[in-house]
Amino acid sequence: MKVLEEWFRRMPNSNWACATEPSRLLVLDIDKRYDGFESLKTVEEVFGKLPLSSLIQATPSGGWHVVFRLPPNKDAVPSTGKLGKGLEIISRKGQFVVSPSVISDSLYESYVWIEEDPANAIRNVPVAPGWLVDFALQANVVERAFVPVKAAQNFSLRGLASYLASQVEGNRNNCLYWAARRARDHGVSLSETLSTFLPIAQSIGLTKAESEATIKSAFK
Repeated sequence: MKVLEEWFRRMPNSNWACATEPSRLLVLDIDKRYDGFESLKTVEEVFGKLPLSSLIQATPSGGWHVVFRLPPNKDAVPSTGKLGKGLEIISRKGQFVVSPSVISDSLYESYVWIEEDPANAIRNVPVAPGWLVDFALQANVVERAFVPVKAAQNFSLRGLASYLASQVEGNRNNCLYWAARRARDHGVSLSETLSTFLPIAQSIGLTKAESEATIKSAFK
């Protein structure tokens, strides 16, 4: 703390950032400019709501940094921008800008903690929900399942289909949602995604009705 106080005395106009991995933090970065809040609604419909005790910092772009501690039995997850449009997990080898940093050409300029008592809230950062940690890990695994094709702007559904076919009870619906979400983000139509994934989802034990609902939720 004395070092930080000395830095602030010497450089009062500097911006500040927190390294997530040494602090055992996981940050959900919601970028309003890229429809991050809309993406979050879809994620929460499938996996569950973020806890009301979340520590939130408003960002100059109108978005949020939602800050959590990693569960005791979890290591820092790979930082990833694969959670959906406008959503990013910051954890392993990551950092995020914190208050009192200011970006003068942005919408709201300052980073601000949305807390009555920020100092106490920062000392008692809530633990990340298990589904969010697992979701971040799964995002990286599924992303590696893509099989590229000749056109650089396209990709094949084969890798995702193969990954989906390997799922067992307990993770099937989440994986189906995520596979459909990645297909959507790469420009695949809903009809093609349904025709590709529905037979596989049924082969691993999901019903047609629940599979259709999950895939369609990824396209909202």
